Amino acid sequence: MSSPPSMPVIRLPDLLKDWPMKRAINPHYESTAIESAQWLESFNILTPRTRAAFKLCNPSLLSALAYPHSSAEQFRLSCDMMSFFLLFDEFSDSASAGEVEEVVRVLLDVFAYVSYSLSSRLYGLIDDASSNPDKPRAEGETVFGIMFQSYWSRTLLISSPSACTSFIDSFSSYLSAVIAQATDRESNIIRNTSEYFEMRRDTIGTRPCVDVLRFDMDLPGEVVEDRAIGELIEVAIDMTILANDIASYNVEQSRGDDAHNLITVLMSDHSLPLQSALDHSGQLYQSLLTKFLSTLREIPFGSWTEEVEKDAREYVWGVGNWVSATVEFGFESGRYFERGAEVKESGEVELLPRKTT
Repeated sequence: MSSPPSMPVIRLPDLLKDWPMKRAINPHYESTAIESAQWLESFNILTPRTRAAFKLCNPSLLSALAYPHSSAEQFRLSCDMMSFFLLFDEFSDSASAGEVEEVVRVLLDVFAYVSYSLSSRLYGLIDDASSNPDKPRAEGETVFGIMFQSYWSRTLLISSPSACTSFIDSFSSYLSAVIAQATDRESNIIRNTSEYFEMRRDTIGTRPCVDVLRFDMDLPGEVVEDRAIGELIEVAIDMTILANDIASYNVEQSRGDDAHNLITVLMSDHSLPLQSALDHSGQLYQSLLTKFLSTLREIPFGSWTEEVEKDAREYVWGVGNWVSATVEFGFESGRYFERGAEVKESGEVELLPRKTT
């Protein structure tokens, strides 16, 4: 009996070469991952498909890699946030634009209601049942609203107001972009490279995750609004897009869900074969890496107070570490590779056959 033919092998670019932010992991990872998983299970929302996705992906691992220095309390919130991100991603990847828009409407309402309720209670503006941030959501409403209310009400109580305000803006932009992504999918639209990056900078979800880095900091505007730091974040977001899309392409193309992936965009926009698109993406990444390191040298460290300087350095390190976390997570989680350690070592992976329905 003849063995099945082997699939083509593709070569992935080495994204960790010359990168200064080395792998680190939060010491609270194992115990907190269990607590966060129990929180997720309490909503009875997981289907067999999503439960399998969570087992493969392990969102708490991404949190542990992305926030290695967070306190146990802050780290627990980041684990819950990552679980919510993954669940919403799994939902939005197969939902209609109208279904996504309806859930987004609920989530934006949670932002408005919980934020108003907590600020009203904290500042004594009102003191009645209507100001309860834990007030049950409307009967029959999507469970996403209940989950997000649980996460956001706890976050507001222990995080800096400026970081929370920034998170609201960033997360709202992410939600709007996910609606646009669902609309593109329904219309079978593959954007050109420039248009894709414009949308992907929001759908990747990195910006709100960067805001989380300063939840336990009270960074002044002179740091948050610093030109070099702002540019550094923009470069890191593009690096994260490349790292994620390179890692996820093989799995996404196998299930026919690769229209919102840079590798597919490059092949379509520049008429490139697959390996050439991967090589080109690696070249783009290296140019961004060089820009990140040069921009890092432009940050005015030494011009702030000792306390601000400490937080600013931790914040900037965290931005770069988000890139590290994305790359490392791609190999470690099991979401994209069955033998991630081997792929990381060799840089080669067998192209998966495209599934037919």
